[in-house]
Amino acid sequence: MGLGAAYLLDVVDSIDVLDNLTVRLNLKWAAPLTRVLSAEAGMWIMSPKSADKGKDWFEQGNEAGTGPWKLESYKPREEVVMTRFEDYWGGWQPGQFNKVDIKISTEESVERQMLESGEVDIATRVPLESIPVLNATANLVVYASPSFYNYVAFLNTKKPPLDNVLVRQAISYAMPYDDIITVAAKGYATQSKGPVPKGLYPHQDTLFQYTHDLNKAKQLLAQAGYPNGINRTVVLTYAAENPNEELFAPLIKFELQKIGINVEIRSIPWVEQWALAKKDPASAQDIFLLLWWPSLNDGYDNLFSMFHSETSPFFNMGYWYNSTFDDLIDTAYATEALDPVKANDMYFKAQSMLVESAPAAYLYDAMNLVPMSKSIKGFVDNAYYPFVIFLYPLTQEQATGAAPTPTALAPILRLQHLMSEVATRDV
Repeated sequence: MGLGAAYLLDVVDSIDVLDNLTVRLNLKWAAPLTRVLSAEAGMWIMSPKSADKGKDWFEQGNEAGTGPWKLESYKPREEVVMTRFEDYWGGWQPGQFNKVDIKISTEESVERQMLESGEVDIATRVPLESIPVLNATANLVVYASPSFYNYVAFLNTKKPPLDNVLVRQAISYAMPYDDIITVAAKGYATQSKGPVPKGLYPHQDTLFQYTHDLNKAKQLLAQAGYPNGINRTVVLTYAAENPNEELFAPLIKFELQKIGINVEIRSIPWVEQWALAKKDPASAQDIFLLLWWPSLNDGYDNLFSMFHSETSPFFNMGYWYNSTFDDLIDTAYATEALDPVKANDMYFKAQSMLVESAPAAYLYDAMNLVPMSKSIKGFVDNAYYPFVIFLYPLTQEQATGAAPTPTALAPILRLQHLMSEVATRDV
């Protein structure tokens, strides 16, 4: 067995081989293992012989899997061609593809051009501003589905005056949520309710949600002792690689100015932003913009990684440490497999604490957008698997009398996505 992220299976105490096709996982506690195993970074079955050949062997264009496709050719950063494996255990139905040609592009605009010209059938990433045009094109369709990606703005709880909860609440009320969604996500998003996006357990639909209310923000600042605003400049950082954050950071600056908070925006590479945040909180940024997605299909990952009192290597960039919160989410995670209702109540209390204490402003849950030819049938998006399009179920509607043709895809190289996930959380 191969592990995408071995720490996710810390709950596994031992594994018994029952027969050639069956194993039994003995757990340390009653964990929600189905959600762990269904994650993209979960557990995969691998050939021990191929695993022994090492990472370089795979990266050189070799493969050894049990899926529906065989690797025909591989040109790094250019193209991957796969042909169907006729003896695939899932079988084949009429209309499924014989070959898949994956064109690798690093430019969103190029992918749009290839899609519009008919050179490819599916593009995995195009400029957001082009989505309405593509959706209105006669032979194209854009599938828009909820995703587990969400944007948060951490507020430095260790640095005055943001160490005052009233100031953090004021900032949360000053956030222009609707404008951020319109400008940065082009409307393809919803305002977040807490740090766990909708569709991911334990999202809480009845959780309190801040609204854009400058009068309320000013009242809270006055109550905190700042009736005329804050007398120092607040530093906001975002990852230079993230174009969405580049778009909405000025909107935050503009609105905070209206309540007397001057903001300096710094666009810096993710590694530098991370390094700055991991130093002494007293010298770190005041507001840290982050795009987040969970490593396992359970919102415990969001709550633990972003707000648990552990400091490294996790993403608690608000430096908010609360032992009651820690106990609530840890106990809930250990309970949810056996008593999900009880666990959900604990998760609700924990997330209510987050909203009230406001160590972050919860901006928006993004949508996953996949534009493709209308001739492609059978596409179903799966939020549990970011960066993945399942090709096996797809078929292509053919014109009357036309012979079946291979399909072509134009995704950004998936290896680049995986490298970005490790090195830069925001890319």
